[in-house]
Amino acid sequence: MSMTRLSASTTGPADIKRAIRERAQAGPLRRASCVLTAIDAQTPSYARITLQTDDLGDYIAQPADAFKLTLPEGPPMLRALTVRAFDPDTGRVTVDVQRHDGALTDWLGAARPGDRVELAGMRAEWALPEGIADVALVADGSALPAAAAIIEGLPRSVRVTAYVAPPTAADVALVPEHPGLTLRTVSGVAEVTAHAPRAAVTGRRLQVWIAAEAGEVRLLRRHVLAHWGVDRGDLLARAYWRAGATNTDIDTENIVRYRDAVAGGADRFDPALTEEIDLE
Repeated sequence: MSMTRLSASTTGPADIKRAIRERAQAGPLRRASCVLTAIDAQTPSYARITLQTDDLGDYIAQPADAFKLTLPEGPPMLRALTVRAFDPDTGRVTVDVQRHDGALTDWLGAARPGDRVELAGMRAEWALPEGIADVALVADGSALPAAAAIIEGLPRSVRVTAYVAPPTAADVALVPEHPGLTLRTVSGVAEVTAHAPRAAVTGRRLQVWIAAEAGEVRLLRRHVLAHWGVDRGDLLARAYWRAGATNTDIDTENIVRYRDAVAGGADRFDPALTEEIDLE
């Protein structure tokens, strides 16, 4: 099955946080009723699902856009996923999903083409402002699909260093080829502190995207700001999960923190707000 390649615009605001904020201001929250049309194994730990919908209207997809999928079985449960590809002509959404213990994997095991699910989003999680020539991505297994989508959408001229911690060595196959890609497989995200990308060593401007377990992201964010010479505006850090907590518990806590922050005057479109809530 072919996919429509996503690419991020290279014009507009000067850094990733401002670019994401402007897109959030311009784009409405979207809800879509979808039909599952295919489930295909990609690697030992990842499956690719294809959803069909007529409800996304004028949605213009960008790499790693995030959404919540409502699982149909039992009590309503939301699970966060990222877009790998979107075809606006057919309304087909392609998503790579990690298989691991939990409700999402249980659903994958029982799901069949024709099943219906609901999605809500899309939250921008990536942008490539004009002038960015060097990118570093850091992803554990939970974020590997998002990192793969970002790499796939990068212009050929961009140099990208990707540090990935896949569940198994064979799962690296999820990462697409790119002429400017330096791919480093690590056993854990914390290991990245010992391997600065060349752009950081030579002092070139570097945009960094990190997504993994909350504690590891917190550690690596501090290291990147202190030792890689990266400006805060050029860094986006996301906690995709937190050790010792369920996704449902995390979502419930974060919604309360988010509402309290906005009620106190915080900018609800600012990705820095989400970052701080994620990493509290």
